[in-house]
Amino acid sequence: FVEAYVRFVLDNANLYKVMKGQPVSVIDRKPALQRAIHLSVRESARLFGDPNASAEENRRMVIKVLILLYGGISMFQEGMLGVSSEKALIAELQSMIP
Repeated sequence: FVEAYVRFVLDNANLYKVMKGQPVSVIDRKPALQRAIHLSVRESARLFGDPNASAEENRRMVIKVLILLYGGISMFQEGMLGVSSEKALIAELQSMIP
């Protein structure tokens, strides 16, 4: 998931800007954007959620994963992370996410 997510973001930077730059009120009025975001969240929940955890705990885990990805990718794009390649970024993020 991490590799696919990072590659998608780096290969589709403009689309990713649209996805991450919209307030919920705008997303709710754009069904295609809403579906794309919900797909990402559902897949994160499937991969990183715990069937024995509460819905709130799983929601927080998904948010944690997405925040780590968002932050790591943003720092990489700004040259602030100190990794030399996309492959190194993916490895770094994978080591942080359970």
